[in-house]
Amino acid sequence: MIDKDRVSRNFSKGASTYDKAAIIQKHMADKMEIFVDGSKESYRILEVGCGTGIFSEKLLKRFPNSRVDLLDISPSMLEKAREKLGEDERISYVLSDIEQHVIEGKYDIIFSNATFQWIENQENLFKHLHSLLDFGGKIVFSTFGKRTYCELRESFEMMEGSFCFSQDFISTGALKEIVEDSFLLLASDEEYMVESYPSVLDFLKMIKSIGANSATGTGQILTKGSLRELEDIYMRRYGDGTKIDVTNHLIYMVLEKRH
Repeated sequence: MIDKDRVSRNFSKGASTYDKAAIIQKHMADKMEIFVDGSKESYRILEVGCGTGIFSEKLLKRFPNSRVDLLDISPSMLEKAREKLGEDERISYVLSDIEQHVIEGKYDIIFSNATFQWIENQENLFKHLHSLLDFGGKIVFSTFGKRTYCELRESFEMMEGSFCFSQDFISTGALKEIVEDSFLLLASDEEYMVESYPSVLDFLKMIKSIGANSATGTGQILTKGSLRELEDIYMRRYGDGTKIDVTNHLIYMVLEKRH
């Protein structure tokens, strides 16, 4: 089970190093920009999981006359966004869990980049987002899919003992099933990006540097001996002796509220 307090703490710890290390998240933000569209002069917009404001900058340029609520569960991430974007009458900085977020009125568009994977119950998440949207409102989002970090997960499964340092990610098919009753699927795409790292330890350090280390609340500790075992298994199965491969499964969707 994902521990949201731990999610907040981890991302707060990674706030100062996030922009430098978040290569995949920046790629996702760039690709999401393709789906950003709108013909109205002004919108009421919510960004879920604004982080340090990487995607927020794109939103504010694309919708200069719109009101934008930037929401994040991490106070340090939100402060970084404030430092980057400044005080602006168009922007409201909201420290909140999206599942607890309520407003007067409705949003026209909800954006989210690389955040929904941190929500345990996806069905409840989209029900709540549906309640926040005006009729015909849209959700534009990216998230991590089922094959993300598959090599790490499978290497842990081969170790002696019971280790799990990566939460489960949702499949594209399961995600479509969740949203199909309440939303019209306007666009969908997925891609696989494979990164390389010199070692598992380097990979785990990168995850920690962006605050994306495990928030499953298992309390497990990876000892030096366990790390050596993990390195050996991972390198043997998914490396070439000098580097390891890491898969990122990226999902993009544009939804429109049906009713």
